[in-house]
Amino acid sequence: MKPDSPAAPVLRVALLAHSAPEEPRDPLAYAVELGGALQEAGVQVHLLADRWVGDAPPSLPFHKVTAPVAEAGGVVASARAYCASLVEVLGRVSRDTSPFHVVHACSWMTAPAALSGRRHGGARAVVTFLDTVFSRYGQVNGDRATAQIRNLEQQAVREADLLIAGTDAVRQELAWLYGASSAQVRVAPCDPLPAADARPAPESLPRRAGAVIGFGGCWSKAGGSDLFLDAVRQLSAGQPGLRMVIAADPANPTRVEADVRRRGLGDLLLVPAGAGDPLAACDLVVVPARTSVGQRGIYRARAAGVLVVVTRTGPAELVRAGRDGALAFPFAASLVEQIKIMLAHPLACTPDDSFTWPKVTINLTAYYRELLAPRGEHFENVNDVARAR
Repeated sequence: MKPDSPAAPVLRVALLAHSAPEEPRDPLAYAVELGGALQEAGVQVHLLADRWVGDAPPSLPFHKVTAPVAEAGGVVASARAYCASLVEVLGRVSRDTSPFHVVHACSWMTAPAALSGRRHGGARAVVTFLDTVFSRYGQVNGDRATAQIRNLEQQAVREADLLIAGTDAVRQELAWLYGASSAQVRVAPCDPLPAADARPAPESLPRRAGAVIGFGGCWSKAGGSDLFLDAVRQLSAGQPGLRMVIAADPANPTRVEADVRRRGLGDLLLVPAGAGDPLAACDLVVVPARTSVGQRGIYRARAAGVLVVVTRTGPAELVRAGRDGALAFPFAASLVEQIKIMLAHPLACTPDDSFTWPKVTINLTAYYRELLAPRGEHFENVNDVARAR
């Protein structure tokens, strides 16, 4: 009788992060959500960061990293000092537990530590780009700090085993700025939804004869709130019964209501009641500007099977024009034209779970295993890898 084959080892991943709440997507918040999702998928995850986040899963192992404040040199000098401490903590955790198979840096700031783990610890290095120096600063040859950050990003592209881009636009920037090949980069949403948000909300709006238009962005002038209200005002003249739902994030109902009433549109505003995402009760969702909140608004709409109209200066790369939405130029007349087309000839848009943490986790664990496959290492497969390809 043949002895039982030994059980496959569990994949071990170290997530390296640093808090940056001023960024459009805080790398530490991303790491915490990613770590919790990977844990649920059966991956052994350790979080190494400068502070603990209150809503992090209690079961997620956390290792605090403390770095001296750089007296000179700005953000890049601080990043290098932080990475030096991060490497020490990573080595200690590896010795005290067991070596990591993958070291995953959650931003450019922690990428040097992941590359060090690759060189000295034998782990595979993965770096997530939530954005690039170009999308952060609108330039690539600016002051000295911008040039230094670009050098760190270029080093990550050159030496990492795998790059994760938060959007297809970031993937394109990596190719344009640093020559990253398509084989190096995978796209995985950097701000996915919880699994529950993928399900359409229960009916929470009274039935109306007219259409319901949703706003899925950041409620500010930069977020396109004025542009949205201008479009609704023009639409309302020829669309009897038209109503709107403002599902802005962060929510500020008092400010929203004041802005709407100042435009004379207070009678059109609907406030959904009950649980669930209010965007799921809309006929169409408008995302008029490029913000991280707007990107998430598209995820929410797609998860609920709702069409989207996005400006060409917004997160247009997330829209498959003619399949699940339309693109408009960033002025009210163009938005109105595309909204009218979508309402008159609605597309068949089915709910899509591609932008949820469970789906992202399936893809990421598949990417991790692909990296380790050349070594002949096979790990416990808790996901259906076929779904990720």
